[in-house]
Amino acid sequence: MTYWRMAEAHLSAGRPAQAAKLAETALAILHGPSGQWARANALTVLGQALRQTGHADRASRCWQEALEICEELGSREAPGVRKLLSSNQAGSTGRPVP
Repeated sequence: MTYWRMAEAHLSAGRPAQAAKLAETALAILHGPSGQWARANALTVLGQALRQTGHADRASRCWQEALEICEELGSREAPGVRKLLSSNQAGSTGRPVP
């Protein structure tokens, strides 16, 4: 979870490339049913970082997986992930977002 939280901090500080690396590290560590909620959050942050670096298709895949986990868990984060996914699909240009 530390890697996921560090990824959030880098994303908030405008460093999406570093955020993506940390989120990917978190995903490599998080396994099993007990880590599913944290995995969904790491996927959400990774998707945001990827979108900001111009990888809209990969971002959508991350958010789709995160949404599936959130819905399976009945997580309150599901609507936010759904919104990210739908906005990305509606305006996907493949270019970095300013």
